[in-house]
Amino acid sequence: MNIEKWLNQQKQYWLELDEIVLKISKNQSKDLTNNQIRRFSSLYMVTAQDLARARAIGISASVENYLNNLVIKSHNQIYSGKPQNKISILNYLWFEYPKLFTRYTRYIGIAFLIFFWGFSFGYINIQVNNDFANAYIVQGKPILPGQVKQLVDEHKMWTQGIQGFESYSSAFIATNNIRVSILLYILGLSFGLGTAWILWLNGLSIGVVIGYCAKHDMLPNILSFIASHGIFELLAFYIAGAAGLSLGYALINPGSYKRIDSLKLVAVDSVKIFCGVIPLLICAGIIEGYISPQSRIENSVKYIISLTTLGLFLLFIFMPRDKQSVG
Repeated sequence: MNIEKWLNQQKQYWLELDEIVLKISKNQSKDLTNNQIRRFSSLYMVTAQDLARARAIGISASVENYLNNLVIKSHNQIYSGKPQNKISILNYLWFEYPKLFTRYTRYIGIAFLIFFWGFSFGYINIQVNNDFANAYIVQGKPILPGQVKQLVDEHKMWTQGIQGFESYSSAFIATNNIRVSILLYILGLSFGLGTAWILWLNGLSIGVVIGYCAKHDMLPNILSFIASHGIFELLAFYIAGAAGLSLGYALINPGSYKRIDSLKLVAVDSVKIFCGVIPLLICAGIIEGYISPQSRIENSVKYIISLTTLGLFLLFIFMPRDKQSVG
């Protein structure tokens, strides 16, 4: 290990952390940039790791003492604050989350394109060949389950079975979708390949289902079913996929960092953006359990709900905010 090169490379991060800690200790937190606030905890983790490495290689006492003091000061600033309360959570949701969403739009766009690629592949292939529904992309599981295929062949919607079991169905749907979203996120550690695969596979499955329904003159039925809950559910999948892809990109292109340090720097924000997936999926699960399968609810009402959910989400993200904290 070239110690001199390592010192020159890491010194910029120590100085950046030192500047942040100094401002906080002088009660100048308001002067911190959004980037500094975002990087604070990540820089602390990187510096703590550098301190351990400095001790292991027996670096000069002055550097070790500097790092030790910096880590202690950073630790005190991070962990000596007031515990999280309802106000801080509201501030995160109201102020920080919309900013995170806009910064992640590139990854969200990529997640959408991967999903749409799978959707298009599935939709086109099922139009060309009915037997594609029986293909096995995942071992032991056909793309279109046999029971669903049989019901569509009989011009029946499998979703009618949800009626009468709304509470159970709602909880089951939300839990299953949260499980898929967690997979989308953590598989980002496979350099993003696992995340891309799950996105593509989900797009494929939906494309095949919609395509098969379309071939049997049931396109309005499936679209009206998806419409009411689909906005929140698909947005959640794109956001979870974006969080996972950001982890993958940090591993593929760490820049001047080591991969583990690059991962730490993006981990905090990726967790924060991912946390927004949970309320979206809970809302989607409630709508899918109680509204989407109900034949007594007019299709036009379901489309209005779809447009309303989209409008509310866009309003939440892009509404101008006062800088004053909630509460």
